[in-house]
Amino acid sequence: MIVKTSEIAPLANATLIIFDSFVAFRGVPRDVHLVSRHLVILFNDQVGTLRLRASRDGTTWKVVDSVAVAIPVAPLETTGPVDFAVEGLPHYQVIFINGGTNQGAEWTIYQEITEHQRQAQT
Repeated sequence: MIVKTSEIAPLANATLIIFDSFVAFRGVPRDVHLVSRHLVILFNDQVGTLRLRASRDGTTWKVVDSVAVAIPVAPLETTGPVDFAVEGLPHYQVIFINGGTNQGAEWTIYQEITEHQRQAQT
């Protein structure tokens, strides 16, 4: 399922946490272990960076992946999907770091969280 996230468009040089598994799953890492992929699609009109950060305790974060976000070629074109592999990360965050210009009115985020395919019991 893809979820639309309505956020206020980030200002110049702002950092926006668009997903935090520690908050979403109430600090219980076992829930996160069911998640294998996190996809992000952006409607953006300025540059920025998407980052995946991981944590063992939900407090100290380390960047494990980073993707440059360009200005789409045509109006209303999307960036992505950006596919982050999150399997095995106890806790993770997806953040957007805006470039030097405010995002415009088209700023919208879509996210999809994919669970593991479970093996059938025999």
